[in-house]
Amino acid sequence: MDASKTASRPARLTPARAPDAVPRRRTLPPGAAFAAAALTFAALYLAAGAPTPLLVVFQQEWGFAPWVLTIAFATWRCCSAVVANLSKAW
Repeated sequence: MDASKTASRPARLTPARAPDAVPRRRTLPPGAAFAAAALTFAALYLAAGAPTPLLVVFQQEWGFAPWVLTIAFATWRCCSAVVANLSKAW
């Protein structure tokens, strides 16, 4: 048989190449996926502001001046904004 004729013929499908032999991706049901995403968002949203009340406690315990507390809050806000922007880039 001529090599040019065999090259144009389609390859015979074997069970390993059959379209239904491709493993399917496992996913959550839509309701469970939504609940997981909502709980993750709520946990991260609440955790982002959790340390801020501690700054007032630290001011009282360690005797910070009011301007130091203002700088601490500003630093916290700027750093959380930078992290939020970096996480959107990924």
